[in-house]
Amino acid sequence: MDARRRAIVAAGISGVGLGLAAGPLPARGLAGGPAAVVPLDDFMALSAQLVSRPVAALDRSMGARLLGVLHQRGQSAALKRLLASPAAGHVLAMAIRTAWYSGQWLQGDERVQLGFADALVWTTAPFLHVPGICGGATGYWAEPPRLP
Repeated sequence: MDARRRAIVAAGISGVGLGLAAGPLPARGLAGGPAAVVPLDDFMALSAQLVSRPVAALDRSMGARLLGVLHQRGQSAALKRLLASPAAGHVLAMAIRTAWYSGQWLQGDERVQLGFADALVWTTAPFLHVPGICGGATGYWAEPPRLP
């Protein structure tokens, strides 16, 4: 792996960000040859479809980090197949959906933090908010939440 790619991968996994101008990470197949790279815009569109949200509701920097992790973990070919034929029950589709909602990539015992405040779990109910970020004025929590 060349030094530039190593720096980009390290930045993406550490949460510093990939720099969207750089585009998706170049992936390598099992034999060491270049594998198909999925553009970030295509991945964001697929993600929006998988989580049933508009693309604008998803954080691009978290999407770039998730895409970088997928390429690094050798999932480029499976991701290309999923893009060609989106299947909600596909194992990779479920893993991508889980990553968007939890803010973490989970694979076996491995856990990579992709985002916290940008995880979709905080948008699933009107009374949820990111811990450490105020949900309203002082004492807002004393009243029951207003549900639609």
